[in-house]
Amino acid sequence: MLALLSLTVLLAYQPLGAFNLAVALLIASVKALIVGIVFMELNEYSGLKLAFAGAGFFWLSIVASRYRLPNAAAVSTLHVSVTA
Repeated sequence: MLALLSLTVLLAYQPLGAFNLAVALLIASVKALIVGIVFMELNEYSGLKLAFAGAGFFWLSIVASRYRLPNAAAVSTLHVSVTA
């Protein structure tokens, strides 16, 4: 986990362009998988544990679907004018 944290911090300062988000999400997914398998012990296939873990991921997918990343073209053409 500390190695993945170090990798996240290291790659946060690298100019990867559009791949910054993809790499960060990949590393975060690996960390979440490690937490689920090792710390939550989801590899033991207990029905109640899997049900609650599945409910958590289902809720996370609902929350994540409510937020969309802005279109890069729309952000680059966004002009804000403030008049006093």
